[in-house]
Amino acid sequence: MRLLAAVLLLLTACTSGPTPNAEAADPYATLRTAYAARDPAMAASAYTPDAQLIYEYDTTSVYAGTAEIRASFADFFDQIAPEDALDLNFRIASRTATESGFEDRGIYRLRAGAEITSYGGFETRLDSTSGRFVSDTGTAATREDFEALPGDLMFPDAP
Repeated sequence: MRLLAAVLLLLTACTSGPTPNAEAADPYATLRTAYAARDPAMAASAYTPDAQLIYEYDTTSVYAGTAEIRASFADFFDQIAPEDALDLNFRIASRTATESGFEDRGIYRLRAGAEITSYGGFETRLDSTSGRFVSDTGTAATREDFEALPGDLMFPDAP
C-alpha cells in the first residue's frame, strides 16, 4: 500500500511539474478574466513592466512594456463585436523550471461568441518572484493541435 501511494505521489509530481510562486496571481487566470471583461489594463497586469508580447502569425508584431501591451489588448478587444462574449482557455504541453522562473509551452483556445473559435500556440516565460509573464509569444495552431494535447483544460468549461 505504501509503495502504491509513493508511486502515485511520484507520478503526480512528474506530470504536474513545478508551479510558480503560490502567492502570486496566476497570469493565465488574469488573462482569462481580462478577456471576459474586455479589460486591457487587467490583461496587461499579467505581464512584468518590461515584458515582451510577441505575435508570430502572418506577420510578427512585438510589444514591449506595459503601455504597449495594454494598447495591443485594447486594439484587439475593439475588433470583437460587443455582443460576442470572449472565453480564453489553455492547455499546457510542458512546463520547465529555470533559474529565473518557468517556461510554458501550450495551445490556447479563444471563443468569440457562439460562432468563432480560434486556436494558437504559446510560449511563455514566467518570473519566479512576481509570477507574471516576462515574455509571451503567440503562434498559429489548429483545433487538432489543441485537442491532441493530453490532459484537461486549465479552466474547466461550464457544463
